[in-house]
Amino acid sequence: MRRVRIQRILAEALSQGALATPEALARGWPVSVRTINRDGEALPAQGSSLPTRGQVKGIGRGQSHKAQLVGRWLTGETYDPIARRSHHALSCVKRYIQAFARVINLPQQGLEPPEIRLLLQMSAYLVPEYLSIYEQHSSAFARPRWQAQLDRLIQAPSPAKKGV
Repeated sequence: MRRVRIQRILAEALSQGALATPEALARGWPVSVRTINRDGEALPAQGSSLPTRGQVKGIGRGQSHKAQLVGRWLTGETYDPIARRSHHALSCVKRYIQAFARVINLPQQGLEPPEIRLLLQMSAYLVPEYLSIYEQHSSAFARPRWQAQLDRLIQAPSPAKKGV
């Protein structure tokens, strides 16, 4: 019964241009993400599937869509169209770009990717992806965009200073 209801919700979301994650589905029922994943694994044997974001967009373990979204921002897209086209919350897109700005600033301070990963608490895959996209988009057009983002981050008060 749960699998049928999940399929119906996902089909409706897909028809509206949205994609759900197993985490979002698990929050809708009193079940774990693992239960949702097991449901998704059992359905192909029945000739069906769960069209989640991971399956449709090809996002699996060790792959990140964050670098793709940052790359779109570096080529001139603004936050709103990126969020709308990628089915991400605007706050998430902004957070990805802010994290990117932090990552690209740290090698200039002499830090290596493993140190950056630990300092920013990011995955071992994401830091090299961000550094790679930084090198790919180091054009005269993109440089002012990420430099402006860096300047905003440097000028923003740190969380510790807000309460002081």
